[in-house]
Amino acid sequence: MWEICLGTLPNGEFRYYEELVHKFVNPVRVGAYVIAFVFLALHLLHGFNSAFQSIGANNKYTKGLKGFSKIYAIGIPLGFIFIALFHHFNH
Repeated sequence: MWEICLGTLPNGEFRYYEELVHKFVNPVRVGAYVIAFVFLALHLLHGFNSAFQSIGANNKYTKGLKGFSKIYAIGIPLGFIFIALFHHFNH
């Protein structure tokens, strides 16, 4: 039962890992994936800034909150981009 939850097959192969490696062989697919996550980062940055402006967050905590939102909005997509590029160039 746990093999199904962990993504392994009964004979010990890692099915999802093999699929991930296979998907990131094609450079066109990797390029589209990276561009999509760059747009996601821009979208998140805009969303956080708009949300803070809408609620009127203009106090002493705003700078720290905006800094955290920038780290989050750029860091999450950057992590996914790293995974794609890592598997593409190490194949």
